[in-house]
Amino acid sequence: MLEAVGRCPPKDVGGAPGYAEYLDAISDPAHPEHEQMRLWGPERFDPNVVDRKALEAAVNALSAGLIFAYCRLAGRSQDGD
Repeated sequence: MLEAVGRCPPKDVGGAPGYAEYLDAISDPAHPEHEQMRLWGPERFDPNVVDRKALEAAVNALSAGLIFAYCRLAGRSQDGD
């Protein structure tokens, strides 16, 4: 992986507009939905933290799946047989 910026949004946050609203709410204690959003989302959510190990594992799994699919389509094993 070359570079990653920011963390994935929580599941069911409501797309890009919902994520923007979520970030506004959790970062501003005076926001009317601050407490509700803080309790709804993951504990200690930091949008700037990137879980590189999880991302690399996902990319590796995807890569392995693509190689397997290509080899099946080409009629070869993954070992080159």
